[in-house]
Amino acid sequence: MEKLLGWLKQNNVNIDNLKIINQQNKERGVVSAKNITQGNFVFLIPQHLIITNKTADSILEICNLNNTFSDKSETELNIIKITVFMLFAEEFDGIMQDVDWTPYFDTLPETLEHIPIFWDKELDFLKGSYLVERIKERKRFIREEYRILKRVVPDFDQFNLYEYQRMRSLVSSRNFKLTMHNDVVSAMVPFADMLNHSNTCQTRWSYNNELKSYQMLAKTNISVGDEILDSYGIKPMDNYFMFYGFVLPYSEVRLYLKLRDFKGYINGDINSSQFISLLNFFRSKQNKNYYINHYQNKDNELVCFEQIFKILKQVKKKYPHTKRYYDNHKNTSNQNKKNAYTIIAGELNLIDTLLEKIIIIVKYLNNRKVDLKYSDVEKYILDNITRQ
Repeated sequence: MEKLLGWLKQNNVNIDNLKIINQQNKERGVVSAKNITQGNFVFLIPQHLIITNKTADSILEICNLNNTFSDKSETELNIIKITVFMLFAEEFDGIMQDVDWTPYFDTLPETLEHIPIFWDKELDFLKGSYLVERIKERKRFIREEYRILKRVVPDFDQFNLYEYQRMRSLVSSRNFKLTMHNDVVSAMVPFADMLNHSNTCQTRWSYNNELKSYQMLAKTNISVGDEILDSYGIKPMDNYFMFYGFVLPYSEVRLYLKLRDFKGYINGDINSSQFISLLNFFRSKQNKNYYINHYQNKDNELVCFEQIFKILKQVKKKYPHTKRYYDNHKNTSNQNKKNAYTIIAGELNLIDTLLEKIIIIVKYLNNRKVDLKYSDVEKYILDNITRQ
């Protein structure tokens, strides 16, 4: 780490405000070494230290990947290109040209055991969840990318699959989307990518065209010893888990349903667009697949909710243990098991909550007296039944 700090100083990066610390689970963090006033710079990283997809395009074989992976999204394509560039830059002299990024590369983790695509037997912790299938699918398309790269990029076959998976995961989890001189790029920013996540972080970042630097500014006053935090964006719990290898207990929990004619996520809000899509699917089935996107009558709606109830009960049976089991054991093992059990407990809690809400709605549709203890259930009834 001292080499990285020395390298930054050699490249005129002022890091006097900051200090790197070791944290639990072999993680690192960045804390403030001084009081930083709101609106002031936390740090600046000059453009020549930033690796972007445009940097990668300086190698013709990487630039040509635009055609090879034309089916990929722009973000995915940029991640692949930066990954290939960084692998070559680590291995071959001359690729780095005016910048030696070796001190930066040397700080990148050698293993990523916390990222689910590197799990093997640990996938059993997730048994019952669609996440197992999602992780296996991600492994498959990364393996396919590697196979294609070995075929089209000269000398790429010297890298094994694990090396590609590792670097790709690092780029995927650490890249920033920056607007540099009116051009939107994906970028690896040394040191900035070490910051941990918070939904309520005290910083904001962007690219400063005048200073030709990535800039991080303080949104609030930061005191000595405070950890400098960044936001990776507001995401559902499963996405933090998939791409970063951690869970935020208070982030949104989703449940993926894969039926014969319906695939998609639902959350716990009966009135959310996700749940309404599921409800409309069953409404349409009641009308011989003529698309219906609104409440029609109590009898049809009753059948729809009874079918959703049945589906959720079937999904719940796929999990080998109860929610109580996962809650009781999610803090008694290694971090991967804790994360997996936190995810599963959240999914089971979501199922139980939805089942309870559906029972209330079914009772109401059957003209029985109910306690409308959930605000979204009350809103659903008001919007769809009472006002009809």
